[in-house]
Amino acid sequence: MALGYRSSTRLQRPQEGKRRILIRRAFALIAALIAVVAALLAIWEYRQLHPSYDLTGEWILTDTVTYSEHAPYVGIQVGFRIFIVQEGRRLNGVGEKWTDDWGNVPVSGRVPIEIEGVIRGRKISATFIEKGLERETRGTFDWLLVDNDTLSGEFRSTAGYCIGTSNMKRVKAPAEGK
Repeated sequence: MALGYRSSTRLQRPQEGKRRILIRRAFALIAALIAVVAALLAIWEYRQLHPSYDLTGEWILTDTVTYSEHAPYVGIQVGFRIFIVQEGRRLNGVGEKWTDDWGNVPVSGRVPIEIEGVIRGRKISATFIEKGLERETRGTFDWLLVDNDTLSGEFRSTAGYCIGTSNMKRVKAPAEGK
């Protein structure tokens, strides 16, 4: 009986060795898959934090009112000259009202606007404060990057509770290396 026991143990050991090898390989494969997924997530997060485009530069912003609780505002188009600075996912802009439905705004009527936003992939969400001659107006922009020189989307404003289309076109980018 002792011999039979030993011989059956010897037969089981090679099978146990194969099983251990298969388990080790399975763990190695799982670890490799986890590493690949982690690397892809790190690349995705980096791309989100460091967009491949730079919005820094001078822009012309054109808002067209499509809805307002103040009916005379519907259809009005207002233009702003904006200077954007992008740092990573964040952007800040300052500018002033430049045009409206009646043409170029005279210097005395140009009200300042400040914009702060965040970039998520090709989407840009921003808030603005327009410091009007009589009151302060606040609102939001939701743009989509069409190309490196064009943003398109919508705006919402507390002035007459307006909603409408919003488009930005780059006038010029900063010189390389600046």
